[in-house]
Amino acid sequence: MSAIVALLSGPYRLSYRQVCALMSDLFGVPLSRGSVGRLRAEMSAALRAPVAAAQDYVQQQPVLHSDETSFPQRNRDGGNPHHTKGWLWVLVTPLVSFFEVVLSRSQPTAQALIGESYGGIVTSDRYSADTWMALAHWQVCWAHLKRDFTAIAERMGASSEIGAALLRRQRRLFRWWHRVRDGTLSREQFIHQVTYLRQGFKATLEEAAALPIAPDEKSPLAKTVREQVTFYVEKYRSGVRSSFR
Repeated sequence: MSAIVALLSGPYRLSYRQVCALMSDLFGVPLSRGSVGRLRAEMSAALRAPVAAAQDYVQQQPVLHSDETSFPQRNRDGGNPHHTKGWLWVLVTPLVSFFEVVLSRSQPTAQALIGESYGGIVTSDRYSADTWMALAHWQVCWAHLKRDFTAIAERMGASSEIGAALLRRQRRLFRWWHRVRDGTLSREQFIHQVTYLRQGFKATLEEAAALPIAPDEKSPLAKTVREQVTFYVEKYRSGVRSSFR
C-alpha cells in the first residue's frame, strides 16, 4: 500500500485528495491526506540508501546531463515551513537518472548534486548556477546552442549573417552525427571532420568578437556579442571538449 501511494502521488502526480479517493474506490482503504504524507515520508526513508547509491553512480560517469525546473513544494512533510519555491533537479546518464527536489536553484545546490570534484563533462544550459565548472568540462546543451544561434540569426544586420553561419555548421554537425548513428559514417571519420568544423565555429565567433562595439551601444550586434559570442569564444579558448562519445 505504501508503494502504491508513493507511485500515485509521485510519478503519476495525483493530488493527496485524488490518492485518498482512488485508494478508497479501488481497494476500500480509507486514508486521510495526512496519512498519505506519512506514507510518502516512510517511503522516502526506505529509499534513501538506493537513491544515494544512484547519485554516487552518476557522479562517477564520464558524461552526465543536468537540468532543473520549478516544482510545487508545499509543507505537508514539515520540511518547508516558509513555503519556499521548490526545484526538481535531474542528472542523466545512459543507465541511471537521478532526481531530487530541492528548495534552491543556487550554485551550491548544483555543486552538491554534481559533486564539486566532478572531473567529467556536464551537459547543461547556460544557467548561472553552472558557472562554477571549468569551461573545458562544461558542454552547453546543443538544443540551447541552436536556440541561441537562431536568436542571433533573427536579429537585423551583421547579427543575422553571424547566426546564419553558425546554424549552417550546427546543421552539418548533426547530419554527420545522424550518419554515425545509422552506421554510414565511422566515429573516427566523424571526429576528424568535427575538428575542422570546430575551427570554422571558432573563426566565426572570433570574427564577431573582434567587431567594434561601443561600450554603451544597444544595437542587435552589440546584444549578440555581449550576451552570446563572448561566452562561446571563452569556451573555445579554454580548450572545450565535445560530449559526442
